[in-house]
Amino acid sequence: MTIRRSPKEPREAASPDDETNTEGTSRLEVLPPRGLEATTFELAGEEFLLLTFPSDTNDFSNLTESERQVASELLRGKSHREIARIRGTKVGTVANQVGSIFRKLQIRSRSELARAGSRDDDRG
Repeated sequence: MTIRRSPKEPREAASPDDETNTEGTSRLEVLPPRGLEATTFELAGEEFLLLTFPSDTNDFSNLTESERQVASELLRGKSHREIARIRGTKVGTVANQVGSIFRKLQIRSRSELARAGSRDDDRG
């Protein structure tokens, strides 16, 4: 994750008699890890960072029927070659579908797919 503090932005005094700090404030710029959303908020003068999973992350309903079938075979431990043979396609086609599945589910590995699959089963 990358967190940068932006340069201080000067604050204007509300009136010429205002003695509040006009030095300025800085904001956090956050580039969260893949698959997470970052929100910054201020509470009692402190700035906090909240990382959350998007609500539609790991939603298998976003996959095509073909991608769901490939994901199912991956979850059964099949190799790309075995899936290609079962589906009557080329290994490269399966590799492309796996890449699409991982992108749509915002995951990077088969173990993350297994966790996503178990959460999807819990939902319905």
